[in-house]
Amino acid sequence: MTATLERPTITRSLYQVWPKQAQALRLLGLDPTRSQAEPVEELLFGGQAGGGKSALLRMVGTTICLRWPGAVIPLFRRTYPELEDSHIRWIQQEIPRDIATYNQVRHELKFATGSSFLFRHANDDAAVLSYLTAEWAGLLIDQAEQFSPYQIQLLRTRVRQPVGAFDGSWRPIIAYSANPGGPAHQYLRDGFVEAAPEETSFIAPQDDGGLRRYYLPARLSDNPSLNATDYRRLLQGLPEHLVKAYMEGDWSGVVGAYFSHFRARDLEGNKWHVWTEAEVREHYGIASEAPFPPPEWVKWCGVDGGVRDPWCVIWLTRAP
Repeated sequence: MTATLERPTITRSLYQVWPKQAQALRLLGLDPTRSQAEPVEELLFGGQAGGGKSALLRMVGTTICLRWPGAVIPLFRRTYPELEDSHIRWIQQEIPRDIATYNQVRHELKFATGSSFLFRHANDDAAVLSYLTAEWAGLLIDQAEQFSPYQIQLLRTRVRQPVGAFDGSWRPIIAYSANPGGPAHQYLRDGFVEAAPEETSFIAPQDDGGLRRYYLPARLSDNPSLNATDYRRLLQGLPEHLVKAYMEGDWSGVVGAYFSHFRARDLEGNKWHVWTEAEVREHYGIASEAPFPPPEWVKWCGVDGGVRDPWCVIWLTRAP
């Protein structure tokens, strides 16, 4: 005889959910009060430091464990001490023992539903190979920018539906938190931040998973539990490239770039260093039918022969 696992009735709130976190849960189809026509399968919640990203991932994991009896979902950070400081201590305070109990040896939160919330780490590319036989209902990666693209892509392949599980309601649920910078900076920037207009769902290329993606910016102002003034003062003491990453949530910067002050937009979202031809014409009073750039502007070109990518010629000009 097979026992049937049932969802428990929760009569109290486990988390205080801020509006941006609620939006993330809704996008993933995890808000029981509001439906999502096409739930997002792969969400990047990132940008400024202090936006409530880590707490959101615990909310997602807990919700999945309560919604899908028997589900197994891991939450990854790069090292175990980071897991301990950022998640394990917190989850034991957030989830009452009558709902789930924590196993100190296995680093797992076992729910009355039969679901398991795993706390895992992978500090290099070789470490992810130990998860090749895993089968998860979803995947959560905190500070995903500190992982390599290879680690993210390989871990993502372990998200799949066990045959006949979850009454046919299963779908991939993958969520990352991240700040600009780190080994996966370009992968996340190109694959999420710049792949579509901000806060717009889109389908990832087939060679990168083919899932429905969404980039949801996280800002310090989205987390009322922090004193924004004090936290900003602390962040301002960081090196310039880290201030841009953590305080401004600026994905346009690259550590070590010659123009460290480069950014596409300012903090208010206004255009800064990236303008369209039409905007340049309007700014300098160049008629739409006139040659562009004007013949009198000084011009240069640079050639990169390429090693791994096709070679290119870049033309530059300088406005008066």
